[in-house]
Amino acid sequence: MDNTLKTVGIDVGSACVKAVVFDGNAVIGSAVVPTRGRFQDRARDAMAQALDDAGLTDVDQPFTCATGFAPDCVGANTSQSIVSSLILGAHASFPEAMSLVDLGGEDPKVISIDKNGKRTALSSLRKCASGSGLFLDLVARRLDVHPSRLQSLACNAESPADIGSYCSVFALSQVYERLRDGASPAEVAAGAMESVAERVFEAGGFFGSVMVSGGLAEYYPDVLQALSRHIKQPVKALPGPILIPALGAAIKARQIALHEHSELQTLK
Repeated sequence: MDNTLKTVGIDVGSACVKAVVFDGNAVIGSAVVPTRGRFQDRARDAMAQALDDAGLTDVDQPFTCATGFAPDCVGANTSQSIVSSLILGAHASFPEAMSLVDLGGEDPKVISIDKNGKRTALSSLRKCASGSGLFLDLVARRLDVHPSRLQSLACNAESPADIGSYCSVFALSQVYERLRDGASPAEVAAGAMESVAERVFEAGGFFGSVMVSGGLAEYYPDVLQALSRHIKQPVKALPGPILIPALGAAIKARQIALHEHSELQTLK
């Protein structure tokens, strides 16, 4: 495998822009940048930081593939759907049959992937229950803690507050009600994570190993523990879960770049 070829995958998410540099065997550089302002600017920031992390700051523009919420804003060489990127990245990280649960800022989904890395089924949450990552960010704001502290706060709860899972908007209103009724911030934080896990459980479609990608797996492991209790089997985060779509995009970029190089060699 040609390790001299480096490609970049960029996942333009609603909460963060993620970029990875891939050499054919492993991720050699990565970056996560909060999505603020223009998507184009944050994508350039993420790519520059990932290249710097790989020690390739001065490299010529590598072949890039964009995915996520706003891939057309990046100006990449090519783009790929978020589902295809998730499948490629997940299978590269865990080359076995799995139920992949993607828990990002917007649209959680459950993807069944066979041992060959092919999709066999896809389940999405109903529209009003989506936005799980953004929901937890709003809960953190209401509890006056940084989102990165919501997990540690939830760990102090004796039991989770009862917060519904049917609709993100109604669930947020219940956060206010539980605080009004005397629930502690820790109980509300734990209840919010339980609410997200219930939404995913209701989507169904679990079989085999259950692996998780996305920012929630990175920052809110209590959601995985709650989901594990619901489906009654282990739920594990993939390595570098927030980077999985970007990795899949980088793999796609490499496939296209190698194919184009092969065609050029044939023409010579």
